[in-house]
Amino acid sequence: MKTVQALFLMMFWLTATGIGSAEALMPLMPAKPVASQTVAFQAAGRDIAAVFSRLERPGEFALTITYWGPLTQEGPVNLWISLNGETREFITLHELANRHQTITLLSFHPIDPKADGPARLPLAPWERVDPGFFRNACYEPELGENHLEFIFFAHGRWDGNPEQHNANYTCSF
Repeated sequence: MKTVQALFLMMFWLTATGIGSAEALMPLMPAKPVASQTVAFQAAGRDIAAVFSRLERPGEFALTITYWGPLTQEGPVNLWISLNGETREFITLHELANRHQTITLLSFHPIDPKADGPARLPLAPWERVDPGFFRNACYEPELGENHLEFIFFAHGRWDGNPEQHNANYTCSF
């Protein structure tokens, strides 16, 4: 009788705490965002967006920059970007069907946990893995802000924020 009571109590505890539920036993979807913030710049014939996402896998990030502006007519546009002081000087954006250009920087390479052993998922042409870029990024908002600064260039021409005299685009997440 005591084993039945103990078993009942254990099942009640597991169900009440959520540990025994199917959702808790499923692996985390590492590329699923738990929080995202978008900053858009729309001025003088430009359509620029920066999306900063905190992913379900703790401490992991994704940053997507989308550009449409005067440099798109010159082919692939390059990007200089800085996140909390960590910079990348030459990232080439990928052109989409609507002539917008984009890049997504991931802090890790997503894997498929259901395969026989961990298998890397294929990346889209506009996705790049760069774990070092997010080294100084704050995962929780309570830990501080993430300061992002970027500018576009192609064939010796720079395209910055026209509202700031062609200076770098800046935003905080």
